[in-house]
Amino acid sequence: MDLDGDGIPDILSGSWPGQLYFFKGLCKGKFAGKQTLKDKAGKDIKIQRASTVFAVDWNGDGKLDLLVGDVQGRVHLMLNEGTTSKYAFSKAQELTVDGKPIQVPHGDSHPIAVDWDGDKLLDLLVGCGDGSVLFYKNIGTATAPKLAKPQSLVPAGKGSDKAIGPGMRAKICVVDWNGSGRPDLLVGDFRQYQAKIEIPEKDRKAVEEARKKQDEIGKSLVDLKKTYRDAFEGPPKKETPEETKTRQKKLAEISDKYQDFDQGLQGVLSKLAKLNGLAKPSDRELKEMAALRKKLDTIQKRYIEIMEVILPYKVGPFDEPPDKGKIRLAKIKECYGKLFQLQIELGWLQEITQPYDPEQMAGSVWLYKREAPRLQRK
Repeated sequence: MDLDGDGIPDILSGSWPGQLYFFKGLCKGKFAGKQTLKDKAGKDIKIQRASTVFAVDWNGDGKLDLLVGDVQGRVHLMLNEGTTSKYAFSKAQELTVDGKPIQVPHGDSHPIAVDWDGDKLLDLLVGCGDGSVLFYKNIGTATAPKLAKPQSLVPAGKGSDKAIGPGMRAKICVVDWNGSGRPDLLVGDFRQYQAKIEIPEKDRKAVEEARKKQDEIGKSLVDLKKTYRDAFEGPPKKETPEETKTRQKKLAEISDKYQDFDQGLQGVLSKLAKLNGLAKPSDRELKEMAALRKKLDTIQKRYIEIMEVILPYKVGPFDEPPDKGKIRLAKIKECYGKLFQLQIELGWLQEITQPYDPEQMAGSVWLYKREAPRLQRK
């Protein structure tokens, strides 16, 4: 997909927070750092959480438009009102069938556009949260698509089971996999399954100790959550609808600003835990461990800064004197600080126990080979 019309393939990505990201192609398989996609008004595009994005010329004007899926299972269209080399995406509009917005089962929609039935018109395929894939035939024209009621291409999967099998959160790609001249379907998914995993003798003691500590932290979390709930008890101050809207809008803006925080924290924890597990780390690995610990300290300070900014908008006003309000916020802030420390400890421990947990997670890719008139899993 060449979004900026320079003849070099680019990459687009959605995200859990909802923003869309553009990675400009630089030739020879290299890409520039991420840029947040903006609409024609210069605002970051964010429709909903768990966004997915697919670029396609939906209305046949020669310019790439955007199809965007979201956590609620809807499908949005953003038309390119700019040029092939300088995009300008319009306000999102929901795609509909018989005048009703599309909303696929279990949310987490992943829309793509492709001529699925060979009539030279773009159709809509959507991966769904329940693992199914739906086909919406284009019964309109190349310049004014109109979608028919969906047909099922792939049935719903299972979220968990004793063995690997088709799962949830279907992400799809259409390609002629076997060179037959017919489009085949690749479906990525997520599932949990039960596995019987033997712990090697050399790891048994460490795993048992880590699980014991996890149980202790679990008990601490119960107490911490009670303290947290108690901090919210009190007479709420009445807000006008406009005041509530303004506060929530400000909270959303601040939260977007700090969206990368959690991902950064988990990445540091994972790397540091793996290095700590080495019996004899090299000098290079010791230096890396020291750098990661320093980065973790910086992240913790950043976390406190974030709470300072977010809490006044997240908590909401109470009908109480200002001094009591400050005490309340301080108590909530203290809870968040303790929670951060517990999250770090759990992150360490999970690196030790997760490989031996009976409840495992897997991402799989399934090939559905097109054999007219139906699809068969291979």
